Amino acid sequence: MITEKYESTFEGKDLKCPYCGEFYSDSWEIDFNDDAIEIECDCGKKFYGSESIIRNYKAEADCELNKENHNFVDTLNGCEKCSICGRIEVKKLKQKING
Repeated sequence: MITEKYESTFEGKDLKCPYCGEFYSDSWEIDFNDDAIEIECDCGKKFYGSESIIRNYKAEADCELNKENHNFVDTLNGCEKCSICGRIEVKKLKQKING
């Protein structure tokens, strides 16, 4: 299996030889030192390998963290959602007890 026109490959978690398509399942063990490095494949061809690190950040509002009250509104699925911070809670069911 030869990659079309020997294009660069980006396969996610493992390096893939752009010539024969062989995967390097231990790619995480290679020390890239923030640069592309020369790698020789078992097929005899050399290519440059590099790593890309993706970071994701998340920020969440929280009324309680700011010592404020939630403003819960009913949703259609039996929950309540705070219109300020987005917190979702299951509605507390009120049952009548016949006595």
